[in-house]
Amino acid sequence: MTIERERTEQTVHHARPRATHAACTETRNAFEHVLEDGRVVRHAAAMAALALGELLSNAVRHGQAYADGCIEVSWTLAADRVRISVTDAGVAPRLDATLPSADSPGGRGLWMVEQVSVDWGVVREGGTEVWAVFAAPRRG
Repeated sequence: MTIERERTEQTVHHARPRATHAACTETRNAFEHVLEDGRVVRHAAAMAALALGELLSNAVRHGQAYADGCIEVSWTLAADRVRISVTDAGVAPRLDATLPSADSPGGRGLWMVEQVSVDWGVVREGGTEVWAVFAAPRRG
């Protein structure tokens, strides 16, 4: 997997990992290293990485890879925020962040993303992009 990096007032990273759980783990780990290098407070970095892992897993489990077998991932690290985005080629139905019943075996991922993020949403243009924004305070 190659991660491209742009330098602007913000640091933007793009990746196209294979739509596999192993590649998702590798991508999430790379994201955590970027936040660590950016001196983001550990707790904030862990929350954003947890959410990225969930969005990646959802794209692999419920989405559709592009023709090359990949999904798209980007993250933008700004002064006090980080925005993550995971896009796949599928067209997702309405996504729901409602907490399911205690008996439900799944369905808590987007609820968790909503709880730990500042904002999140879905864009359906040429696939499905799920994005989230997190506070990213820096260590002193």
